[in-house]
Amino acid sequence: MASGKSSWTSFDYAAYAATLRERLLRLLAPDGRCQNPACRKKPRRIGSLQIDHVHGRTWDLRRLNRWARARRYWREHTDGVELRALCSKCNASYRPIPLPVVSEVEAA
Repeated sequence: MASGKSSWTSFDYAAYAATLRERLLRLLAPDGRCQNPACRKKPRRIGSLQIDHVHGRTWDLRRLNRWARARRYWREHTDGVELRALCSKCNASYRPIPLPVVSEVEAA
């Protein structure tokens, strides 16, 4: 733009998505540490932590851009999906905890 002022069309979605992600990480890990009890590593930046689904996710991470992914994480958090913040090493090695199976007899 010639005037140097930003408009709604030049909104930086990637930067806002990074802000949303960092806010969620601060909620998940207020002390800024990996939530794996065996690790508890504290990275230099909280943005280095990764958001992990405790019971695994049902959607493909690569199919969403940063903005859609950040919104999805927040929606899942508000819907009560168990999320945690892990360092990259723990997130690569941790496996999801399977959800308990409820039989039809127990559900009735």
